[in-house]
Amino acid sequence: MLWLLYIAAVHISASSASEGEEVTSSSIGISLSPNAQIPETTLETNIMCPGSIGMTDELRLAYLDFHNSRRSLLASGQAEKNDGTKMPGAKNMLMLFYDCKLERSALQYAGQCPKIGSDPSSRGEQGENFYQLTETGENFLKAAQKSSRSWYSVVTVYPGLGKLAKYRANHVGTPITTFTQMVWAVTRRMGCSVVHCPPFFTSVCRYNPAGNVVGETVYDPGETCTACPSETTCRQTMGLCN
Repeated sequence: MLWLLYIAAVHISASSASEGEEVTSSSIGISLSPNAQIPETTLETNIMCPGSIGMTDELRLAYLDFHNSRRSLLASGQAEKNDGTKMPGAKNMLMLFYDCKLERSALQYAGQCPKIGSDPSSRGEQGENFYQLTETGENFLKAAQKSSRSWYSVVTVYPGLGKLAKYRANHVGTPITTFTQMVWAVTRRMGCSVVHCPPFFTSVCRYNPAGNVVGETVYDPGETCTACPSETTCRQTMGLCN
């Protein structure tokens, strides 16, 4: 697990509770559906976003590690398309960092037990991936893992990006959008929530900057790490700009 790598990079944005003070959804201004059940947290399981509720570090890293591993796969030219061919590598794929404010935003929405993803106009500059699965045999961790795999795996099933890796109008509203948001090269931060809304689990991740902008490239195709932004360097083992 890449705990030591990522914990130093977490954007701590939730305010810590005073010693002995119970943190609840109402105390931090989050409104949850009466049906919503969220993961229990302790000080020991909530180091990355102290003072928050409804997520544990294990869940946060499950989302973050999966996203970065798949971004690494694509950046290295090893990601397969639906026709079995490999997608071009990425010159400028950024490593994602975990953001506690985005997590709070994701929880605020997932905690309403919605049936579909949010209206883009309701979340400003945040991108989003949404997934709902039946609860049979699932728990919070399995739901986080399954939703992440689902968002990525659409690229192996549905026609997707061309050689230029450009996001076009015909991509809007299609299954490929969960993949393109996950690997949008200039997205830098993410935060997620998974909520049990019987009989479903609802998984939501929020991203900034948002991806899926029509007319822009999902990433710059080419030799791995050859166009990292000036404030970053290439993490050679992952092929990501950090």
